[in-house]
Amino acid sequence: MRKLIFIAICTLTVCSAFADIRLVKYDGAVTDFSDASVQRLDFTQQGVMQVIGPDGTSQSFNLEELQRVEFGVTGINDALQLEQQLTISIYPNPTHDAICIDNLSDGTQARIYDVNGKLIKQAVGSGKTTTIKVGELQNGMYILQINNQSVKFIKD
Repeated sequence: MRKLIFIAICTLTVCSAFADIRLVKYDGAVTDFSDASVQRLDFTQQGVMQVIGPDGTSQSFNLEELQRVEFGVTGINDALQLEQQLTISIYPNPTHDAICIDNLSDGTQARIYDVNGKLIKQAVGSGKTTTIKVGELQNGMYILQINNQSVKFIKD
């Protein structure tokens, strides 16, 4: 059973720099949104992410069911190519002191964001396994972004 420890109320405004947004669930289900169909992403204390459209309509997704959120996916072929090139594997999750990232190429940037979208920490890939110390971060949910892929992790 996956456990959500902390989620803050926040709003992420989707800017035009993102071509698309893709939500990938643990069960393999994929939901794609074009930038024109998304005005903002809202996160609730109940662990729900709402995708709000420009007309005010919304779709809700339970964060415990989401494996990752991808920004900037421009098409299905690009996404399949990206997935073949880079599969982000992080562990342990939840973590207390550090996260390890497998297969992060030399020089590839890894960025950690809080749930408000604020850049918290950066690291550069060093080959097979890259370790990022997170012991000093407050407990809660964070997003690790590498290229166009994002993976959530919990710091406890």
